[in-house]
Amino acid sequence: MRQATVNHIAAQGWLLAAGSSAGWVRTWDVRHASNQTSPLVGYHRMHDNTVTGLALDGDRVLSCSLAGNVALSSSLEHDEMGSVVSHQLGVSCMAYSTQQLFTAGLAGDARQGWSTRVWAYPTK
Repeated sequence: MRQATVNHIAAQGWLLAAGSSAGWVRTWDVRHASNQTSPLVGYHRMHDNTVTGLALDGDRVLSCSLAGNVALSSSLEHDEMGSVVSHQLGVSCMAYSTQQLFTAGLAGDARQGWSTRVWAYPTK
């Protein structure tokens, strides 16, 4: 069995997140780090394929994957807050603002090339 690798990492304030080639997202609270180790806050199997992007917004974690979905989870409650299918052939990257989430990936038919989508993002 192939070992999962960490391929994305994001940090904001007290929260550190890492995404893997196996589809999981882990979060750590870096306020209480000791001896270069931080306590694990959350462990989420958010995707059925490689995580291709991460973003943090307070205690919210946004992640996207080659499975074609974008997921939103709470690092504090260890709960998935929602997931949407963004691109049928995988999401290659994403960016967000306080009001919108942008995703890019392959269109439903690879011959159509890349596509982008704009989503309303929940504000605090």
